[in-house]
Amino acid sequence: MASGARAVRVVVIGAGTSGLAAARTLVDTWDSSKNGGPLELTVLEARNRIGGRTWTLVSEAPAAWNAADALGAPTDMGASWIHGSCPEHPITKIAKALGQTEGGGLVQTDDDSSEVVLCDTGKTPDDDKFDAYESMLEQAQEKAEDAETDKSIWQMLSGRSESGQTRDSALFQYHLATGAEFNTAGPASQLSAWSGFDDEEYEGSEVVWAKGYKTMYEALQSGAVKLNDGSNKVKVTAVAPGSRKPLAVQYGKRIREVAYDESGVKLTNADDGLVYQADYAIITIPLGVLKSSDPRSAVTFRPDLPRVTAEGIRALGFGNVVKVALLFPTVWWPEGTHYYGLAQAGEPDRGLFTYFLNVHALSDKPVLMTFALGSAADMAEKMSDAAVWEAIRTNLMTIFDSNDDVTVPEEMPHMIRSEWRADPHAKGAYTYCAVGTSKDTISAAFGSAVEGRLFFAGEHTSAAYRGTVHGAFQTGQQAARAVVANSRGAPAADSEEEEDD
Repeated sequence: MASGARAVRVVVIGAGTSGLAAARTLVDTWDSSKNGGPLELTVLEARNRIGGRTWTLVSEAPAAWNAADALGAPTDMGASWIHGSCPEHPITKIAKALGQTEGGGLVQTDDDSSEVVLCDTGKTPDDDKFDAYESMLEQAQEKAEDAETDKSIWQMLSGRSESGQTRDSALFQYHLATGAEFNTAGPASQLSAWSGFDDEEYEGSEVVWAKGYKTMYEALQSGAVKLNDGSNKVKVTAVAPGSRKPLAVQYGKRIREVAYDESGVKLTNADDGLVYQADYAIITIPLGVLKSSDPRSAVTFRPDLPRVTAEGIRALGFGNVVKVALLFPTVWWPEGTHYYGLAQAGEPDRGLFTYFLNVHALSDKPVLMTFALGSAADMAEKMSDAAVWEAIRTNLMTIFDSNDDVTVPEEMPHMIRSEWRADPHAKGAYTYCAVGTSKDTISAAFGSAVEGRLFFAGEHTSAAYRGTVHGAFQTGQQAARAVVANSRGAPAADSEEEEDD
């Protein structure tokens, strides 16, 4: 590299998981002698915080989050779990580098520690009824594979299980809501049957961060961890405080226009019209915002994005999940069980606050977490606090009706609710394959750079792990590697499947 070479300007739009992963990877692996010059990195974030849809409310939060003080403990109102925690899992690697392991920073949730009550009888169903749910899904998958056209998962769920269940059975619909609809954030009536059964996953336990996902995203921002060695692998090492390279994030910077050509990129800030010029831009804007025409959110691309990218944005689904954290003065429910559920049929009832996580089993706080899933999620966002508590209390009373030792309080507890659909910087929770779309839709839309200048990242760009934190993380790293490759005039590795030592 010649002395005085011009800096290579890279802008990362968004400081959620994928944006932080991209920025951290660039900082940790950039080699000025090979990449055409020193790195000039700008990270723009529309919010007043990092993390995106990984959002941990904590008692020391800024004034705008003071409602969380009453919880007295970190509470994840966005992503919560590391799904399939194992040595190969990229988020588990970050946790390990930070000294967080199961039993010491990571807490396992036990899906088998569950008590489900049938709404119409108030009784607990037989254990084999869950097997019936899985059996019916397998039947639906076989039908989907033989079908000439794609249909929704719901349309494929015809027939009857050996135990007599149909898709209209209350218990089946409970498992549908807490399984497929929770995992995808989409209603079963809109989920692609061709694509709804092909999600890839890591083999391991389901764990949550004892101190919330902020443990991860703050480490990425602060430089407490170092990512990679420049190869197509996830390598994470801890960094001593004196050697850290923190990311400088600019807050309140919402981009309203992205202009690009083969020579570079110009990004226009929505509030003051300030223009950022760059050689490359990594765009981690959520799919919901890319789809949005809301003037508080919308982004214009000049020229228009390639047809395959625009069509992918239009066709893919972007669903919603509502989380409600309930803090009570004391624990009034049985303490040992991890999950409580109410099985009832019909939309939106099957997904409207029928699933409860006993947070007290994972910490010392008297907290229950419940969810609105599938078609119930958008409806729940529009309900008043009083209406939400009435619906929750009614379901809790049914769940514990046969337990003479339990009395559900009448008074509404301290309550915090997520509102991702109403959030102009999210416009929903996460991505699903709608009818007519597939992994190929995602790969075609986001798998290649636009004009060699725009690189998309985020959970919606992960064909293998859409809707997950690790999918967002991996695509952020992938985009960073592609920028490095372009700066060197070399082809980038286009697989998001990570090799491991």
